[in-house]
Amino acid sequence: MDLTKTLNAVGKAVFVKYYYVFANMPYEDCMEMFTENYTEKSKKNRVTYAKAIFLHRKQYEALKIICNSPKIDTKTKNRALRIFAEERKKRRYCVLS
Repeated sequence: MDLTKTLNAVGKAVFVKYYYVFANMPYEDCMEMFTENYTEKSKKNRVTYAKAIFLHRKQYEALKIICNSPKIDTKTKNRALRIFAEERKKRRYCVLS
């Protein structure tokens, strides 16, 4: 999997905004959660690629890419950093348990 291409197909800001939706909800429910005015085809593609990132367990690497992206806006970057910290804490707890 080329993570950079996959992440660009989802959209970095979209991946961060809907991170927990993609991580926790079924495909069909993810499609309904978009507040943006995307076409059905665009929604399907974004959800498919986002789910693939989680399926291949590359979500943390994706967050790192987003946090280091020079073109990402501050709000999205801060949200990505917060999610990464929360997920890292969960992962550490699971490993130690």
